[in-house]
Amino acid sequence: RRFGVPPEAIGVFLDGLDERYGGVRGYLASVGLTDAHVAAIRDNLLATDPPLR
Repeated sequence: RRFGVPPEAIGVFLDGLDERYGGVRGYLASVGLTDAHVAAIRDNLLATDPPLR
């Protein structure tokens, strides 16, 4: 494996976000992202069309 993060490390990171910021949205707000920014990011990341094969 070239790159990767152990699953435990991801859990620790997400727990830290929850404890310090109340979750991902709280963190994003703390760095200046508005609800509109978060909605735009979410819309760009979520697939609405079936995958191409």
